[in-house]
Amino acid sequence: MKKILFLIIPALLVFSSCKKDYAVERSIVIDAPADVVWQQVKYFENWQHWSPWYAKDSTMEWMLSGTDGEIESGYSWTSENSGAGEMNMTSLIEGEEVKYHTHFLDPFESESDGYVQVAEIEGGTEVKWGFHGQLKGIAALFMNMDKMVGPDFEEGLELLKSHAENIPAEAPSMQVKEIDMTEKHYVAIREETDITEIQSFYANNYMKIMESGVTMEGGMPSGLYFTWDMENMRTDLAAAIPVVSGTKAPEGTTIITIPESKAVMVDYYGAYEGLAEVHGLIEGYLIANELEYVGPAIEEYITDPEAESDPRKWNTKVTYPIK
Repeated sequence: MKKILFLIIPALLVFSSCKKDYAVERSIVIDAPADVVWQQVKYFENWQHWSPWYAKDSTMEWMLSGTDGEIESGYSWTSENSGAGEMNMTSLIEGEEVKYHTHFLDPFESESDGYVQVAEIEGGTEVKWGFHGQLKGIAALFMNMDKMVGPDFEEGLELLKSHAENIPAEAPSMQVKEIDMTEKHYVAIREETDITEIQSFYANNYMKIMESGVTMEGGMPSGLYFTWDMENMRTDLAAAIPVVSGTKAPEGTTIITIPESKAVMVDYYGAYEGLAEVHGLIEGYLIANELEYVGPAIEEYITDPEAESDPRKWNTKVTYPIK
């Protein structure tokens, strides 16, 4: 027995000290516009359409957290067959890449970091899906993550391809989603103005805010609409730059805080002239679902028109806080 222990104990010590880095990546080309594919990647709710594990596990239950499509959003899952875990978005490059951190809780605990990259190429949209981490202990000696997980990634990308290629190109622009909206803080200039003067109002006041030295953080330049009076062609609105909590308002500006709440949102792609249709769609959704709007309506201008000349690729996120 002593001889056996003499052989086993050193072996266990060696196993426990083993470590091995791993990286797994698969790619596919999808015959669909990049913005259509991006909607399926950016929002965790849409992962249910192409997750290989969700597709083959009828016992899996998902629960979303945070504001879907934004950093720190995520989901958790429980399953009789696949155990339990949680995933959170750690980085977002709009239209290009989502990075996430995964924490597996059951049947064993482990962590990894993953990414999905989307790029428009000749002949379609290329998607790369990968993850990396470190194996420890005996797993480092005997587990091959590429062979274990690679086929699942391949299956998931095939599901994504099939799903995205059957989505009409205009669908992502006009899909209403109910979300949990986090508290938002803005440095803003708010006025009542003629509806026909909105463009010049924004041009003048965004420049004033940026020249005041404000550091934009947590989003992109936004328009906040408190009233919209078509009969008299007047609107109470604010040119707003997102900032961190506690930011002081420079001279000539004010701080506007929109509290955490439920909200409905449309991630719209297209020229600004199409935003009226987006607002009409959201208002119809509120009425049909008996939801109470509390305002203000938020237009977040994700795409800089000076950097992207094609209006079809301009992304505006329109959000209505609700009770």
